[in-house]
Formats: sequence, structure tokens, C-alpha cells
Amino acid sequence: MIRYWSDVVSRAAKETAAVTPWSSKGKLVVGLGSALLAGALIYSLTGNWLQSGLIALVMTLGMALVVFLWKMVTTPAALAAEAATALASVRPTEDEAGLTEKARRRQVLDRLVQLYLLKEDADAEIEAGLALPPMDWLNEHLAIHDEAWQIIEIRGTAYSTLELRPMTQEEKHMVASRSGRAVF
Repeated sequence: MIRYWSDVVSRAAKETAAVTPWSSKGKLVVGLGSALLAGALIYSLTGNWLQSGLIALVMTLGMALVVFLWKMVTTPAALAAEAATALASVRPTEDEAGLTEKARRRQVLDRLVQLYLLKEDADAEIEAGLALPPMDWLNEHLAIHDEAWQIIEIRGTAYSTLELRPMTQEEKHMVASRSGRAVF
């Protein structure tokens, strides 16, 4: 939290310095010209050069302080907008998300193959990594692990999947009535 406010103060100070009269020659001329004009106006009222110079300096610093405080108020929103933009550029696109899901599914299958090798008498092809376990065994374990997809075809280590959707209550009743079992 301290780092955040340190960044806010630092940025507000930089942005304040960017709008102050000494940040460029043009602003310097306009800023000094207006300060000298204000000093001359104050001198005409007070008749004291020192007093008018101090008042003009305090007014200039006061305006800089007001700008700094305004920047302190607006900087957090600007930082949040920049962070949102940066996050949007980091989020995966649909293609990348699809690749990520494909890789995740491959990892799930790899873990299931390892489980199959530990628990079942595996064929030499499965042990060698040339084939996948039987489709029924894989689908049973995918369901146990609450995966919303099943394997519908296996060719060696290549496979095709089918997306599953949760059954509605009506579909559950229909299946239960056909099978003669209670609703699950």
C-alpha cells in the first residue's frame, strides 16, 4: 500500500512539474510574466517590493500546490485505467484460451493414463505411450473428476471430444422414468 501511494505522489509531482512555468521556455515566459504582472499589481496596492514579491511567490506556490493536490486526486483513477488496459492486453484471446483448454485437457488425459498404468493391467501400446486407455474407462474417470467433456473417438494417442452440458431436472426425470430408477 505504501508503494502504491509512493507511486501516486511521485506521478502527481511529475505531472505538476510538467504544467508549471519552469517546464518549458514558453511556459516560463508566460508564468514569469504573469507572476511579474501580479507582483506589480500587488506593489501598486502595498507600495512595498519585498512584500509584493513574497505575496507573488506564495501565490505561485499556492497555485502549484492546488495543481499538485488535483493531480493527487486524479492520479489513482488514471493508474486504474492504465492497469485495466495493461490487463486487457495480457488476457488470452479466444484462440489462446482454446489452446489453453486443449493443453489442460491433454494434462488431464496424461494424469488418467498414469492412473490407468498404476491400477490396471495395461497393454504394451499404452505403456509405450502409443495408445490411450479404453474410452469407457477414460470417460468414467472424466465424469468422476467432474470434467464437462467426454472422449467419443480414440485413434492411437489422438482423440476427439464431446462437450457435455448439465442435464435439466426435466431430462433427469425422463431418463429416470425410462430406466425405472429414482431421480439422481
